Amino acid sequence: MNTQEIIDKLTKADRSVIRDALEEVYSRVYVNAMFANIRRRTYLFRRTVRMYWESQSTFAAGVSRLIGELKGEEEMTEEVEDINK
Repeated sequence: MNTQEIIDKLTKADRSVIRDALEEVYSRVYVNAMFANIRRRTYLFRRTVRMYWESQSTFAAGVSRLIGELKGEEEMTEEVEDINK
């Protein structure tokens, strides 16, 4: 997925997190211009966007895996309870 596709999927909150992360290096106006593709996107900006997106997808996958594990445990617990009755 390229940077533009990632930016298109970001919410306002996601953009705010990225903007705050780059606040020490770039002004908010400059970061907004890079989001809008008015200004050339720097390497730091592109890497920050990608790192944020990858961490979000890793987090989402981890949560999905955890939910799956918990559902599996619940099903096993229910089966054990049924057997004990």
